[in-house]
Amino acid sequence: GGPLSLTAPDKAERVTCPNCDSLLDVNQGNLTYLKALTPTNADTAFVLPIGAEGTFAEGVKFRIIGAVVRSVTFDGITYYWHEYLLYNPRVGFRWLVHSDNHWNFVEPVNPAEVEATFGSTMLTSVPTMVKYNGRTFKIFQDAPARVEYVKGEFYWRVEQGETVRAIDYVSAPMMLSQESTANEVNWSAGAY
Repeated sequence: GGPLSLTAPDKAERVTCPNCDSLLDVNQGNLTYLKALTPTNADTAFVLPIGAEGTFAEGVKFRIIGAVVRSVTFDGITYYWHEYLLYNPRVGFRWLVHSDNHWNFVEPVNPAEVEATFGSTMLTSVPTMVKYNGRTFKIFQDAPARVEYVKGEFYWRVEQGETVRAIDYVSAPMMLSQESTANEVNWSAGAY
């Protein structure tokens, strides 16, 4: 029953209630209760608060409208990181990723601009290298990434527990990432 305001109401699909930690569906401005967020072992103490503003990339000012804790598991060890959803009405959405006290500014990439190179054996459906914007990126990791916790508003129907296949390619100081589900594939470029 507490107040809740949206920064991008015409684009928001999901929002969490800042008062009770419930996940709400946004349908043409109408909010519908979906479920209460489940407690998690992940660190949900975000370094940056929802609503904070900062200037990035060519003087563009963004506002943090959402934050996500995500994880991957390797050899039985779970690694967590925080992602902040940034919004500017003129340029749209970007991400600020915080992992092990390192920061990356992440922008969406048109999939048609990514050229895949497969290994000589072709035994895998995962490219060993990709080219983007004149750079060659080598595969770094391929793992399921899971949403552990969400806070704020989002332009997609985010769910706690949802998993995507996340493949990261590196050409320092840049990273190119592919996230895929059965229904879609998204590419993004991160600058350290």
